[in-house]
Amino acid sequence: MPSDGAFSFDSDGFLLPPANDSDRLFWPKTDVVGFDALIAKPCLVLLGEPGIGKTFAQREGARRAREARPEAKILERNLGIYASDTHLVEDVFNSAEFHWWNSGCGELHVYLDSFDECLLRLDTVASLLGDRFGRLPHVHNLLLRVSSRTAEWRTSLEHALRQKWGQESVGVYELAPLTREQVLSAAQRQLSDAERFVAEIIASDVVSFAIKPLKTARPLECWSNQVAKVAITALGSSNPRCSSRENPLTARASGTNRSEIGRVWP
Repeated sequence: MPSDGAFSFDSDGFLLPPANDSDRLFWPKTDVVGFDALIAKPCLVLLGEPGIGKTFAQREGARRAREARPEAKILERNLGIYASDTHLVEDVFNSAEFHWWNSGCGELHVYLDSFDECLLRLDTVASLLGDRFGRLPHVHNLLLRVSSRTAEWRTSLEHALRQKWGQESVGVYELAPLTREQVLSAAQRQLSDAERFVAEIIASDVVSFAIKPLKTARPLECWSNQVAKVAITALGSSNPRCSSRENPLTARASGTNRSEIGRVWP
């Protein structure tokens, strides 16, 4: 959804999906849009809290770009690994892919993940990126996607991107939690009793935990291993509604299929 937008939840705490035109008079206000509505933006900023699926969204975007535009170049970088501006500039702006695009050879899609993690090591990263993109002679055939935790995003960089790409060509969106249908769909891919699983997370008051895409994996794994009642109850006893700290039970489950649980409504 747009960073200044709003969304609503149903009576059990699941995100309400985008309303059809015929439903808009009856549904609570929601500015949530689907992922497909975003990919046409030449410059896109994806924001969200931990566990909401920012990295997944970046990887999914790159995968779709490779399928839809096989002639284009894809440049994926994790900004969290850079501790110096020299290393970042060399790895991004002096990369073979960037030189290929700058020579007018075709379309380049740039995916920069974990802007917030880079800030911990390189506090000038916002001004650095703004300056380097600002120096480019043009941005024709250059598509940029940046992801960050919401609180750490820098409006100075957003302003620089809007100056370069143009106001309407830059989209800043917050990744939203999962709808009931998305949680159910994720469960159906792994469980034979998916409806019962959804009913149990509602009864145990852990919907606010389960609607975060990457955290859905843990209760699914517990249920698959037939320790659901104990595990779901344990999740409920440390419900994220009652604490701002990360729960130790949020560790990602190895082998969990996230192709479905990561499809959030940006």
